[in-house]
Amino acid sequence: SKQVEACITKNLKVIAIDFDHTLLSIHTHGKWSRSAGELSLYIRPLFKSLVPALLRADIVVAIVTFSPQVKLIERVLNVAFSRAQIEKNMFVCGSRGDLLSPRCKNSWSPTREGKSRHIESVVKRYSAALPHMESPKPNEILLIDDDKNNVDTSRMTGVKSLWFRPTVGEIAC
Repeated sequence: SKQVEACITKNLKVIAIDFDHTLLSIHTHGKWSRSAGELSLYIRPLFKSLVPALLRADIVVAIVTFSPQVKLIERVLNVAFSRAQIEKNMFVCGSRGDLLSPRCKNSWSPTREGKSRHIESVVKRYSAALPHMESPKPNEILLIDDDKNNVDTSRMTGVKSLWFRPTVGEIAC
């Protein structure tokens, strides 16, 4: 796809995607009580094609979210994407209140805003899972998020960021 070609051209190694209102067309508010299969039905068609194409191109996909339902999100990814290998080519980093979920804990200051802590945690986990690969630099990461604050905060750290507005049109790296 044109989007994946653009990601390769821009040397992107990690695509970090927000979960609620970005990957999904709905917001779960971190309180989804039904099955992962049912929730997977809300994955936007754009991402149903983009995520597998990114994985085939050896671009790592990370779901960065403030939802505490990390295990549920991992199940959704496994249901929706046959190429998904959690902690190998896909990572999920969620939050419990102001704290990152246990897999995502790191030494960051709790006063930082946006998805920056999530992204740094994903980079550390990427490096541990793929020791033969060089750790991605901020300019080799793209955040896709529907929250402009998260986009702006990530840009300030050097991470490429795209403000996802599904009514505006196509997405491109």
